[in-house]
Amino acid sequence: ETKAMVTLNVERPTKDEKPDFRSQLKTKKTIEKLSEPELPQEIPAAFVKVPKNLFVLEGKPGKFECKFIGEPKPNLAWFRNDAPLPEDERYRIDVTDSGMCVLHIDGVTVQDAGWYKCVVSNQHG
Repeated sequence: ETKAMVTLNVERPTKDEKPDFRSQLKTKKTIEKLSEPELPQEIPAAFVKVPKNLFVLEGKPGKFECKFIGEPKPNLAWFRNDAPLPEDERYRIDVTDSGMCVLHIDGVTVQDAGWYKCVVSNQHG
């Protein structure tokens, strides 16, 4: 089992800060890799990119990103303050076949602040 812990700090916007919805309309350029190298069949779960601490204004979206490896494919779980993430539609977890994982939090509130932990594990570690 491998763990990565980060914090989410929520800041309230000042009266001078006006929402800029244009900043949310960014075009992303993606490049698709043609092939990944073959991995041996027994690899302990491990992070190759750990999530980073976030500072997010209240009401804005937040996201934690990490990347993991392991064979067979590791199980993944996110926790907030050592408890499983609540069943809430504002939390969305996207995981790719290459091991990239993104935890999205829509409309961050003060109650979302705290320690976030991602745990990956398989039978080899």
